[in-house]
Amino acid sequence: MSAQATAVSPLVRMKGIVKRFPGVLALDNVDFVLKPGEVHMLLGENGAGKSTLIKILSGAYTMDEGEIFLSGRPLEINSPQEPLDKGCRFIYQELNLVPELDIARNMFLGAEPLRFCLVKKKELYEKAAYYLKKFHIDLDPYEMVGLLSVTQQKLVEIAKALVKDARVLVLDEPTDVLEDRSRKNLFDVIHELKVSHNVGFIYISHRYAEVHEIGDRVTILRDGKNVGVYNISDISLDEILEKMIGRKIENQYPLLGQPQEKEALKLVDIRQGEKLKGISLNVKKGEIVSITGLMGAGKTELGRAICGIDPCDSGDVYVDGKKINYSSPTKAIDAGLSYLTEDRKTLGLILIHSIRDNYGLPNANRLTRFGFIDHRRMSLECETYMEKLNIKAPTKETKAGQLSGGNQQKAVVAKWLGTESKVLVFDEPTRGIDIAGRAEVYSLMSSLLEQGIGILMLTSDYQEALEMGHRVVVLYHGTIVKEFKRGEAREEDILRAAIGAHSE
Repeated sequence: MSAQATAVSPLVRMKGIVKRFPGVLALDNVDFVLKPGEVHMLLGENGAGKSTLIKILSGAYTMDEGEIFLSGRPLEINSPQEPLDKGCRFIYQELNLVPELDIARNMFLGAEPLRFCLVKKKELYEKAAYYLKKFHIDLDPYEMVGLLSVTQQKLVEIAKALVKDARVLVLDEPTDVLEDRSRKNLFDVIHELKVSHNVGFIYISHRYAEVHEIGDRVTILRDGKNVGVYNISDISLDEILEKMIGRKIENQYPLLGQPQEKEALKLVDIRQGEKLKGISLNVKKGEIVSITGLMGAGKTELGRAICGIDPCDSGDVYVDGKKINYSSPTKAIDAGLSYLTEDRKTLGLILIHSIRDNYGLPNANRLTRFGFIDHRRMSLECETYMEKLNIKAPTKETKAGQLSGGNQQKAVVAKWLGTESKVLVFDEPTRGIDIAGRAEVYSLMSSLLEQGIGILMLTSDYQEALEMGHRVVVLYHGTIVKEFKRGEAREEDILRAAIGAHSE
C-alpha cells in the first residue's frame, strides 16, 4: 500500500455499529475501517454479521447505534441512493440484473449516455463493448441477460459496478461461480484500480484461499462482534479460520468409501449443438465423479441436458442399468435422476415457503390420494429427512429463506431424496456456503454414498473437485479432455487440461 494511502483519512470508518432484529443482536458495537488503495477482507461464518454490516453501509438497513464516516466526514444514510452518490458501489452475492434487458442496458442502467432525453444507442453499445474487453469479459453487449448462465451474469454484475466511478467497491462473494481464468482477470482489474486509482475494496468471500492471494488486511466477525483486525501478512489461514468459528478446524473433507461395482449412471455420446460434443462417462453406486473446467466448458449444460431441462440432440442415459427417457425433467425424476441447481435460492427453493412445502413440491404426486395431498404423510417424511440430514431449523414450518446456506442445500437434498433418486447431480454444491456449512454438505454427500447413491458433482472449485471426487473429469469446449483418478492430479494439472494445454 502506498504512503499516500496511509496518510489520508480512511475511505470508510464505521464506529460502534449496533443492529438489533427481533430476538437477535446482529451487530454488537462493531468497528470497521477501510483505507484508500487496499483490499480489506471481511470474513466470518454465515450469520456472523458481514452482510448486515454491508447493508447498513449501503442504506438497505438502518443502524440502531453508531457512526459512519466517508473520507473523514460524517455520513447520515437515509436512503440507498446516498452511498451511491458518494462513490460507493455494491456487488451482492444475489444477482441484481434485469433479465429482459441486454448486457449493455444492464451495465449502464440509470447512467445511459443521453441526447435530448434520448439514449445514444451507438455510444451505449460502444462503451459497453469497450469495458467488457477491458475487463476481459468475452460477451456480446447485445445479448439478453436472461439467456446468460449464472457465471456470465455474475461477470455482467461486476462490469456494471466497475464502469461507474467508484471510490469504494464492496464485493460480496464476487468469485463464487467464476472459474480460474475469470477470477484472475477480476483480480487484475482490482489490483489496477487500487494501485492506479486508490479505490478501496471491502471483499467478502468463502473461498478462503483468496485471502492471502488478494487481501491486504482482514476483519473477522463472530456472532455479531469484531474479534480482530490483522494485516494479511501477519496471520495464517488456519488462525483466521480458528478465530472465525472459535475453535480449531478439523479436516474439512470426509474420508470417502470405496464405490460399488454396479453403475448408477451411464452417459453415452451426449450431444447438444456446440455445447456438448459427445460426452460419455459413468458413475458407480457410492461414487462421486467431479466434472470441472472453465466457464463455457459444458459443466452446467451437461447436468441440465441429462436431467431433461434442456433438450439434447442425441445420446443415451442409463440409470441403474436401465435406459431412461430424459426428454423432460418429470421423466428424468421418475427414472431416479435429480438435478440440484447451482442457484438454490432462486431455482432450488421457494424461500418464502416452509421446509415442508419445499419438500412437497417434487413429491406431491406421489403423496396424493384420490386427488388430495396426504399432508400428514408429507409432514412425517419431511421431519424424517430433517433428522437424517441434520437440518438445523426450529420446525418443518420454518421458511427456507431463514436457513443458512448449508441448511438450504440440505433442504434441497431432502426433497430429492423423497423422490427416491438413485443419482444426484450437484451443480456447485457449496457455492456461497461458509466453512462449517461446507463441511456439513461434504459430510452429507459422504453419507449419501453409503446408501449406494451415485453423485455427479459439477464444480468450478478445483480443490473441491480433487478432494471430493473419486474421479475428476475435465471438460474443454464441450468435450472430455482428461480424467484423473483420486490422488493423481494437482490443481495446476486440472487447470492445464481446462485451458486445452493438457498432454496425453
